[in-house]
Amino acid sequence: MLLKKPAFTALAVLTLALGIGMTSAMFSFVDAVLLKPLDYKDAESLVEIWERYPKGGTSNPSPPTYLEWKQLNTVFSHVSIYGNTVGLNLSDASGSEQIQARYVSADYFDMLGVRPVVGRMFQPGEDQVGNEQFVVLSNRMWRAKFGADPQIVGRSITLSQKPYTVTGVLPPDGIFERAANDIYIPQTIRQDQMRRNTQFFRAWARLKPGVTVSQADAEMKRLSASLEQQWGPERKGFSTVVEPLRNSLVRQDVRTGLLILMGAVFFILLIASVNVANLLLVRGASRRREVLIRAAIGASRKRLVRQLLVESLMLSSVAAFLGLWLSYVLLNTFTAMAPAGTIPVEAAIGLDWRVLLFTVAVAGLTGTLCGLAPAWQSARTDISGTLQEHSLAVSSRFGRMQSRLLLISEIALTFVLLVGASLMVRSFVRLLGVDAGIDADSLLTFKIAPAPSKYTNASAVAAFQEEMLTRIRALPGVRAASTTDALPMRDGGVNNDFRIPGRTAGDSDRGNARIGAVDPEYFSAMGSRLMRGRFLSALDTAAGPAVAVVNASLATKFWPNSDPVGHQVSISGVNMYTIVGVISDIKQSGMSGQVRNEIYVPLAQFENKNFGFFVRSLNFVIRTSGDPMQLAGTIQGIARSIDRDQPIYAIKTMDEVISDSLAQPRFRTVLFGIFGSLALILSAVGIYSVMSYSSAQRTKEIGIRMSLGARPSDIFAEVVAQGMLFALIGIGIGCAGALVLTRLIASLLFEITASDPTTFVITALLLTAVAFIACWQPARRAMKTDPLLAIRE
Repeated sequence: MLLKKPAFTALAVLTLALGIGMTSAMFSFVDAVLLKPLDYKDAESLVEIWERYPKGGTSNPSPPTYLEWKQLNTVFSHVSIYGNTVGLNLSDASGSEQIQARYVSADYFDMLGVRPVVGRMFQPGEDQVGNEQFVVLSNRMWRAKFGADPQIVGRSITLSQKPYTVTGVLPPDGIFERAANDIYIPQTIRQDQMRRNTQFFRAWARLKPGVTVSQADAEMKRLSASLEQQWGPERKGFSTVVEPLRNSLVRQDVRTGLLILMGAVFFILLIASVNVANLLLVRGASRRREVLIRAAIGASRKRLVRQLLVESLMLSSVAAFLGLWLSYVLLNTFTAMAPAGTIPVEAAIGLDWRVLLFTVAVAGLTGTLCGLAPAWQSARTDISGTLQEHSLAVSSRFGRMQSRLLLISEIALTFVLLVGASLMVRSFVRLLGVDAGIDADSLLTFKIAPAPSKYTNASAVAAFQEEMLTRIRALPGVRAASTTDALPMRDGGVNNDFRIPGRTAGDSDRGNARIGAVDPEYFSAMGSRLMRGRFLSALDTAAGPAVAVVNASLATKFWPNSDPVGHQVSISGVNMYTIVGVISDIKQSGMSGQVRNEIYVPLAQFENKNFGFFVRSLNFVIRTSGDPMQLAGTIQGIARSIDRDQPIYAIKTMDEVISDSLAQPRFRTVLFGIFGSLALILSAVGIYSVMSYSSAQRTKEIGIRMSLGARPSDIFAEVVAQGMLFALIGIGIGCAGALVLTRLIASLLFEITASDPTTFVITALLLTAVAFIACWQPARRAMKTDPLLAIRE
């Protein structure tokens, strides 16, 4: 029966395949990131532990806090830490290359239940200072660099001019193969890092058998309360948060975005299903005589309903096979589009048995929903009668009513999806117009991480930095060059508490700010705008008076009616700086991120004013008079000429850095735009098919009216008006639904409300215009009806 109408069957199958394929592809994303168990042993017992600030918000633990958790807790079998991935230089006889290394505590792999394929993991004590010269290789690194040599265990390798002994190799595939890390090194905690305001690694733990997450959270809060006395007044009110590891691996905005995108593709699936249901109704109108003939020769109402449902399920089954192929293509496309941070390495995305079962379930549900309308129409046919014109007419009127209701539903669903897409697009456009506080044109950025074994103190790092800057500034086309501890849009930097001397408690006397350590030429290189006072200068050396520049947000908050220049701030209770300037806010945490309080101090003073540590990873910013990327090779040569084992990495223009910071909202906006466009196309097809069906069913009526004097223009206007009435009803219902549902995406919008009236009006006008265009051709066909042929029929 389906092959007798190949055009109809192809259109229905392709429409359903599109809906099923997109839904399956997005489900595989959501399943891998939010639902599927992590690829760790007993993953449900893994948690992450955070410190909670008194006024809300969380942070990584400080080294002393981590050690207290590890020694005093009663709910964890392991508490382990890991730091950020860092670039190290692997040197051998053939030269030097940069690899990615992650520092972890000695029991990290034991906590995760990971066993090596060769050798052993770290042993207790190998994360103590002086005992940390060991490494575990990733399987990828073992194969690529060492030819999968099983004798690698015990061999010495040189990393950033320091020898390390290989103890083992991680298993292939899985999480550690997807991660970018090439090697793992024990994370030590030096005495100069034992500070409460130093937070540079994350803490994971495994619950003891029988302990729940809520019990662990309550116990750790009690432990924090008992330790508060020895922490001192600066840490009063700090607490602890324990949450399942899966929750901590996915940022809340990513989680919300994925769930909303999943909801959007369900809308696409519903619209596709309604479209096919309407197509089946149109086809059912031409099969009314067939249905009555089947009934006349003995088919029961149940048999007729089953016949039509089986046909629609056949359509959805074929569409499911095609949809699986489409979901594979879309999955690869979505994965390639997804920005860093959307998919944690712990999430294994692919078409597995879970996605297959989901696809089968969706296909079955879709086929049933599509077949319900024609089956219901068949069930209402008077099968006990004869092939009377009255019986056919009643069936036709009921079918038209169903078709119109489905059309209204389709338009309402489309309107909701279009409003969501429009809001995302307008939000992203506003985000593009945000002032980043810097001039990104012709600005090159890159990183250098001087080897700790060679550059053992601040003076050695400073000497390397100055040599680099001196040579770079001498290059033709370089207008300015500088360094900073953390680049805007890319790095969070170091947060510290500060206090304003001379103010009483409660009188805005203290706060928290990002402490930026910068070279004096940093602000001119970045194109920052000076609002008061002066920039830092070359005279602000380690031996000179301690000075600082603050951003406008901090100045406005703490000196709302006065000039902060000349006032002092005490950072961490021991460092006193005099404010010499105020600059405009810089979007340090991304274009959509909130501007934080920021205090900029000279790099030399940051490293020598009792902070207890110094900057090891240098971020260079180079402003040029031409294309900045043309200097990348030359700068790499300068670095190697100073230190042959010191490559540069993360080479990007500032425009690329800003673009990377917009990757998440861009990803959501593009997908929403695609979904909205598809919904609009499907709705146009739906309106066209319903109006064509409706006008075809009224051929005799139109012919009689025209023979009695009705003008073609009257027929045209009536058909268009009828279609527009359905469209306006659907838009009205969709508007009410959108006012409720768009609140779900409010947290993803930037400087625009979820009920923005302009967006609603523009969307309504767009959908109205599309509906009018879709009604145009059926109306023209109706007005050209030949009265004589219609009456003769």
